[in-house]
Amino acid sequence: MYISRRYVFDFMTQFVFGVVSLVKSLICQLCMSVLSVKSEQNWKSSLLSREHKLFAPAIHAAYYSCLQQVLSVLDTKCNKNYEWIVEWCKEKGTSTHVASINLFCEELRKINKTDAASFKSKMSELKAFRPYSDYRSNEMHDDQVVKAQRFTTELLNLIKKHF
Repeated sequence: MYISRRYVFDFMTQFVFGVVSLVKSLICQLCMSVLSVKSEQNWKSSLLSREHKLFAPAIHAAYYSCLQQVLSVLDTKCNKNYEWIVEWCKEKGTSTHVASINLFCEELRKINKTDAASFKSKMSELKAFRPYSDYRSNEMHDDQVVKAQRFTTELLNLIKKHF
């Protein structure tokens, strides 16, 4: 059986590009913090939940996608890990969610005051959805999920833009 050099060359080229692509993907995953991976998983969970008309979990996952990305940035870029934040909260008498958002906004304000104000406003609105989706006995609707996911997209894009 005869195999042309061109065929072997094309096969090897595709193989090498495939391996390079796989290695790049693995390196990117290794470079992402565990919290960034969780954030991405929650974002996908939010999208899938909405597709299946599971509106409360869609909002819950959208919120946590943003919060986990905030925590990831604080940990990897600002040297403020979760344990540090918990201790800081004990001293200040505040919740880890509020503290994390405020600490992140302080860091973002150093870079861009307008984006920090926008982030704070949108994150506050997104956070306001969560008690309704998690704790209160009321139904959630698609329009609320659409708004929460729009905020999430904007918030995650702001984080990626600056960090």
